[in-house]
Amino acid sequence: MSEIKVKMGPSKPKGAPVDPDFKPEMIGEYLLTAPLTTKNSGFSKWGFCTKDGTEYFIKEFLSPVYPDDTVNIAPAIKNRRCKECNEWFAKKQVIYNKICEAANGNIIAPFRFFKHNSHFYTVTDKVPPCSFEFKSVKYLPPEQKHILLKVITACFSSLASKGIVHADMKPENILFKNTLPYQYTAKIIDFDGSYLVTNPPFGDDVQGTPEYMAPESFLVLAENKVELTPKVDVFALGIVFHEMLCGEKPTYKGDASYIYEAVLKNYEIVLNPALPSGYKNIIANMLKKDAADRWSAAKVFNHLSQMTAKDLKQ
Repeated sequence: MSEIKVKMGPSKPKGAPVDPDFKPEMIGEYLLTAPLTTKNSGFSKWGFCTKDGTEYFIKEFLSPVYPDDTVNIAPAIKNRRCKECNEWFAKKQVIYNKICEAANGNIIAPFRFFKHNSHFYTVTDKVPPCSFEFKSVKYLPPEQKHILLKVITACFSSLASKGIVHADMKPENILFKNTLPYQYTAKIIDFDGSYLVTNPPFGDDVQGTPEYMAPESFLVLAENKVELTPKVDVFALGIVFHEMLCGEKPTYKGDASYIYEAVLKNYEIVLNPALPSGYKNIIANMLKKDAADRWSAAKVFNHLSQMTAKDLKQ
């Protein structure tokens, strides 16, 4: 196998617009030294900031926007919007507090959540830049891939223990960090769409990426009354793990646009025949149609832990 080289990147946001007129500004307690960018961010802007000589990752939510005194709207409308923002903030704060409780060193939890002027912000630790990408995982030795699977599963087992659903598990939300030369660990990021099982979303409030969406998430999106649990994340992880092990998503027999659709139509899900049998069994149980039959993250972790070096290759 060819050597995987690691190159450290710049600390300013990659893809951030060059603005010669930008001046450093304070956002709460944090100094923003470069413009925030919306690149690959959906409903937010992001970048890096500093406090007491330490650099952090900062995200600004584009919505909701708190109406300040300069907004010329009717008092009743302003009061309603303020109430909606306050309720949104309180709900998010509970979720972020729970995520911080679940944090195990590889969960990049928002440890600061605050309002500055009319916008809301989260601040997290900055993961050092690493040129090693998700698409390169399949080239790692079997033992290293297995370690990454265990690290990621342990994160989701911890989140599940606190009743947290990440709700948007996909390759883009896994960052890699060097531990030793040519060895890596994984970090889980982006909890913007996360929710507690005690207060799940419904209808259009369901977030996620179709390629990794669980069947029950789609059903709730379509306004069916179905329970949402942390096994939503397990389904997504089944797809992600298949990609990490062999570089491609599972396929299926039948006409469907996404894996969740194929599962709902009871089409056969086809795993790569080159996968060792132990992984096939685990992933098959992660992609079960019914959440009640699907393995939990804790059970997946236990089965991964029981695999031997020989199991990783056959």
